[in-house]
Amino acid sequence: MNLSSILISYFYQYPHAMFITNRCGMIEYINPVFGTLSGYNRNELIGKNPRLFQAGVHDPSFYEELWKT
Repeated sequence: MNLSSILISYFYQYPHAMFITNRCGMIEYINPVFGTLSGYNRNELIGKNPRLFQAGVHDPSFYEELWKT
C-alpha cells in the first residue's frame, strides 16, 4: 500500500466528521461521518463552498482563523 492509499483509507474510516477542500475552498471529499451528521450526501456537497454551513453564530474572525489551519 502506498501513502496515498493509506491516507484515503484513514480519511474514510476516521470516526469524526471531516471534509477536504481544494485551493479555491470548494469541497472535494467528505467522509461518511460528515455525510451522516450534516444530512447531506456526497453528491450534494462536492463542488460547494463550506459557507453553506455558516449559521450566523460566529463572527468573521472565527472563519478567518479556521481557514488558516
